[in-house]
Amino acid sequence: MRELHWHPNTNEWQYYLEGQARMGVFAASGQARTFDFQAGDVGYVPFAMGHYIENIGTTPVRFLRYSMSSYYGRRNR
Repeated sequence: MRELHWHPNTNEWQYYLEGQARMGVFAASGQARTFDFQAGDVGYVPFAMGHYIENIGTTPVRFLRYSMSSYYGRRNR
C-alpha cells in the first residue's frame, strides 16, 4: 500500500504495468471516490487531492508515476 499523501503543486499521472490496484482520492468537503486499475490502465489525480494506492490482487502491483513540476521536494521525517 502506498500511504495517504498529496502533492500541493502538481498533478499525478500513473500507468499501471502489472497487478490489480485500488486508488482512493479525497477532495474538499469530504468528497471521496475509489478507482480500480489493472495492467494497461492510466490513473490521474489533480493536485492537492489526497490519495492512496492499495494492492487488491494476489500479485505485486507495479506502476509508473509521473508529475510535471519545476519543484521537487522531500517531506521532512
